[in-house]
Amino acid sequence: MGYYDNRGNPRTNMRYCFLILNYLSYWETNNCIQSITKLYSNYEYKIVVVDNGSPNESMKVLNELYEENDKVHIISTHDNLGFASGNNYGFKWAKENYDFDYLICCNNDIVFCQDSFLKKIDQNYELLNYYILGPDIQKPLRRGVKHQNPHYPRLNNRHDIVKYKESLYARKEKIQNSLYFRCKCFLKEWLLDNGLIRDDRTEWKQENNKAVLHGACIVFSPRYISENEWLFYPGTFMYGEEQILYYLVKRRNESSLYSPDLQVMHMHGVSTKLVKRNMVEREIFAIDNRIKSIDVLLDLIEKDSKKCNE
Repeated sequence: MGYYDNRGNPRTNMRYCFLILNYLSYWETNNCIQSITKLYSNYEYKIVVVDNGSPNESMKVLNELYEENDKVHIISTHDNLGFASGNNYGFKWAKENYDFDYLICCNNDIVFCQDSFLKKIDQNYELLNYYILGPDIQKPLRRGVKHQNPHYPRLNNRHDIVKYKESLYARKEKIQNSLYFRCKCFLKEWLLDNGLIRDDRTEWKQENNKAVLHGACIVFSPRYISENEWLFYPGTFMYGEEQILYYLVKRRNESSLYSPDLQVMHMHGVSTKLVKRNMVEREIFAIDNRIKSIDVLLDLIEKDSKKCNE
């Protein structure tokens, strides 16, 4: 593909689009935008911010901050469409208004801290021809960081998916009915999030071209952009989109690449905490939406199965 000159500098014809979904927390969105503009001024890029129907002053503040910046465009869905549809709305608008080779879809609480990030996504595409790409997503802790990619669980077949759905129902029932279970789970999560007990997962250290990628930051390749009308399968609201995306990429026998050579920081979960301040409510909200997303995935698998049998 030859995207670099003989000094290793990016060729000017490579174009990038950052897609950021905002809901309520415009200050986090501003931090994300600032991290992009400070690091990638030598690249040709656009930033599309989709305000997902925030009922606060998000649109007003962001428009005022960036009304004179031709690299940043703020659009609104007017209603909260959820994660998949909100990002799909932005993707459709970006394709109609810009020409770009790569799309970096990220949560508004992602901070870009690696100045070689865009160069490395080119290099990985040239070498490995991925369909989608995920970086090492690092959540800062009081002691060290938590690595959130590759995402899990990895559901490889219908049996795994059904068992996972059953485990979600069981977890919901225990959280609702068992104070002991609730305290035990939330204490463990708090200890992990504060680095007071160790997360023994080591998958983040190895490259993996068949990974479930965390939705907080996914790079969509030139081939994905040209071959698809949406980023995430329609029909979900929030949580579980990664499993459906993994299934669809796997169905096409394409590469869902995790690369530890790329890093971003994830400040994690601000918008959900603003809407659901109670920990139990947040967990039930997440479980309910994961179950709905699993049902969408099961329905998709059923439709594919019927097509194969026709």
